[in-house]
Amino acid sequence: MDYSKNLVLGIDLGTTFSSVGQWNGRAATIVEDLKGNEATQSVVFYEEPHNTFTVGDTAYKRTLLNPPFGVIGVKRMMDDGEQTMTLGPKKTTPIEVSAEILKRLKSDALSKVPGSKILSSVVTVPYYFKVHQCESTRKAAELADINCRAILQEPIAASIGYAWQRAQELGATEHTETILVFDLGGGTFDLTLFRLHHTAAKIRFEVLATGGDDRLGGMDFDNRIVDLFLKRAGINLDHLEPRPQRIARQKLLDQAISTKISLTTSPIETVTISDIVPGQGAEFDVTQDDLQEILADYIKRIEDMISEIWSVAGIQPHEVSAKVDRVIRVGGSSKLACIRKMLDQAIGKDKIYSTIKDVTAVAQGAAIYAAYLDDPDLLGKEVEIVTRTCHALGVETSGGGFYALIPANRQAPCEIMQIFRTDADNMTSLDINLFQGSSKLVSDNSHVGTIKVEGLKPRPKGETKVKITLKVSPQQTLSVIVDIDGQRSVGNFKIA
Repeated sequence: MDYSKNLVLGIDLGTTFSSVGQWNGRAATIVEDLKGNEATQSVVFYEEPHNTFTVGDTAYKRTLLNPPFGVIGVKRMMDDGEQTMTLGPKKTTPIEVSAEILKRLKSDALSKVPGSKILSSVVTVPYYFKVHQCESTRKAAELADINCRAILQEPIAASIGYAWQRAQELGATEHTETILVFDLGGGTFDLTLFRLHHTAAKIRFEVLATGGDDRLGGMDFDNRIVDLFLKRAGINLDHLEPRPQRIARQKLLDQAISTKISLTTSPIETVTISDIVPGQGAEFDVTQDDLQEILADYIKRIEDMISEIWSVAGIQPHEVSAKVDRVIRVGGSSKLACIRKMLDQAIGKDKIYSTIKDVTAVAQGAAIYAAYLDDPDLLGKEVEIVTRTCHALGVETSGGGFYALIPANRQAPCEIMQIFRTDADNMTSLDINLFQGSSKLVSDNSHVGTIKVEGLKPRPKGETKVKITLKVSPQQTLSVIVDIDGQRSVGNFKIA
């Protein structure tokens, strides 16, 4: 296969930055954009005169000047990917906006080799994404026409990149290690604990525990830094009209991101901002200790989620150093000094694996997996991924309640059966509504699908038994069997 003409891509569709990896027949490399950047800002701006969209750093700069026409962080809107949103006068959806980002990455890849085409691609999502968020991402990939073979969880992609490096080093040597993927990006946070088993014939990933928060990331940190800037400058924006207030906050946000990046390596940064509001600027110092202080509650949340990972995996706090062999940091926010310090204290400084780029690891791993899907013999080894349910799976009960049959962090494949009874007299049909989530109310969880059962014998409430069996496959497919009086109804749903 000529991989220079038939492109196999891995796409990290990020909240703040996106990147694309390409398999070249030997390894996965990063496709730079036309300006030589390894990552593209995930910002989309609507160009009203031409009825077109601009993506990337130009879109970001134009959004700073005219916020209503641009969108930053569309990934956080994928809960309801088909909701109507407006960019200026343009009505669109998060799915369509995400597709514009994917089209831009596709265009950058194709422009490198005239006459090339995309053979296949894999697009990544956070492990903590629910079914509807994954489905919205899948639809965006279809709109972008990138021949998407799979939607892959980001920590698994990063681990594949790491495992491929280790496979080159180990050759035929059998080796097992436990790895924590710590993925803190612009808008989402994922923790995934793996056991990696390498042999001459196979690379096996076994997910031991997962956790995270799809509403925690660098964007939240940036907003805290903006608030710090306003406090240091002694400026209150509340008196401004909406448009100048948005412009001022976006200007501060731009500086906050720059300062955050500088403080990943420097202990102190002098911030100079002119005309935050007309005629009023400021100059002051910000230190790594300042970030540690203003982000303390976020760091505590992250520490609690790490502790929960150990609990799920059956690892006592005093055993962490002995039982966790490696930590792979992924995502730009994982580079913050306060985050590095927290990880060093929680797991051990010598555990951090630093030969994988934190910003591009996911895209490279996804490209390797796309190549493997296209040609399973390509890597010379079988790749096996043993997953776990990230969220509980269950059914809707009376009054909009949620009854979880399969809990979160249950290894797949798994199966469980539960018998319910009808709650109304003379029911002749029944809707079995399936949901995914952690809330006791289905309204706060994600709807997976519905199985309709008709032709029931009318009986008083409580006398009809409803036997529901849920099965989760290793490929994260949910099979549901509903058995009532020997009448079986079956449904299959993709849950990741």
